Amino acid sequence: GIASYYYSFSNNGGTVIGTNDVASPGQLAGASQGNISVYVWAVDAVGNIGAATSDYIVVDSLPPSFQSWSSSPIDLTKYHTGDYDVIVTITDISGLSAAPQFRYRIGSDAYSGWLNGSLITGGGGTWNYLLTIPMAASPNTWFNRSGENLSYQVNVTDIHAQTNSITRVEFINNVS
Repeated sequence: GIASYYYSFSNNGGTVIGTNDVASPGQLAGASQGNISVYVWAVDAVGNIGAATSDYIVVDSLPPSFQSWSSSPIDLTKYHTGDYDVIVTITDISGLSAAPQFRYRIGSDAYSGWLNGSLITGGGGTWNYLLTIPMAASPNTWFNRSGENLSYQVNVTDIHAQTNSITRVEFINNVS
């Protein structure tokens, strides 16, 4: 029968180089982020060492990351007559549990309710989402709220329930 197992991030089958564990399943510490190959092989009671077999696991101990931001218009002024659109790029090794949520406010007004971002493109660990803040958010127009700050909070969670949040501020400029 099997006396013990060996685990490693390298193919060391046929040797005793690896983490030895007499009670399967074992634990292999020190994995880096990403798609990791784990190799397992056994030693029998006589001392014969078997060949390794492997499988891939995803190691994700970090929350999603906000990578880049762009907005339209680039500078929000009181003369803008439409919605304020923000595009955020989010990355995560494992995937997102849902669309990022956002809420906004102008000046010291109460925050809006939480809204879902709209997926533009995504997959393979990178997603681009559109966050639209309506012109009527003020509840007036941008013109009526010039000189104040538009604040928006964004929350995103990955499939392992790791969350990242950020608050951003845009000044509603008095000049065009």
